[in-house]
Amino acid sequence: MVDIGKVLREAREKKNLSIREVSEQTLIREYYLDKIENNEFDKYDGFIHAYIRKYATFLWLNPVPLSTAYKELFSDEKEPKEQFVPILRRRNYKGIIITALVIVLIVIVALFFSMKKAPLQEPDNSPAVTTPVEEIEPDETTPVIPDETVEEVTRGINIIVHADAKCWVGVTIDGKYTQLFINKGESREFTGEEYIKILFGNARHVYVTKNGQDIGQVSENKDVVEVMYKP
Repeated sequence: MVDIGKVLREAREKKNLSIREVSEQTLIREYYLDKIENNEFDKYDGFIHAYIRKYATFLWLNPVPLSTAYKELFSDEKEPKEQFVPILRRRNYKGIIITALVIVLIVIVALFFSMKKAPLQEPDNSPAVTTPVEEIEPDETTPVIPDETVEEVTRGINIIVHADAKCWVGVTIDGKYTQLFINKGESREFTGEEYIKILFGNARHVYVTKNGQDIGQVSENKDVVEVMYKP
């Protein structure tokens, strides 16, 4: 009968490998490697059986004789089925999504046909009931008085100054003073509420219009003249 532990141990030693090195490369715990090399088999163990085959393959040995020898150790016993290790598979999300879309499509189609078969509500052709509105007669005792037209009274003062030669003017409008030059051929307009006082620097060449009325030349013989204009 094949000595399982002896065969594996001698093959390992010929390759100058330690138990630790074999464990690191095969991912078999040192505890199980020691147990296999010492033939410590109490009962049939599917994991031990798989480790023996893996150990032999790692050492470039034919695993079949060692596997057979391990099974013969327990030939008198009913060989249990090897433990089944379930493999978790990733869910097929694509299939789930397609199934969900098919279900939604079926529901939509069913709703469409159910609405199509539903009887249409006939329009209500009955005459509309209208509530009569009570007419309110005008109160003859209250005469309508037409609005009186109030003539707007023009207030304030408007002065237009026209110069046929360049002149300087100082203008005070309701207490506010300003000064400026009027060039030849130009006109300036001033508007106030209470009064407009103008100091003319070249009065003989200045002509004034007050509130739309032409009052003519400011002065015939003076160059500097101050004039107060009121409404």
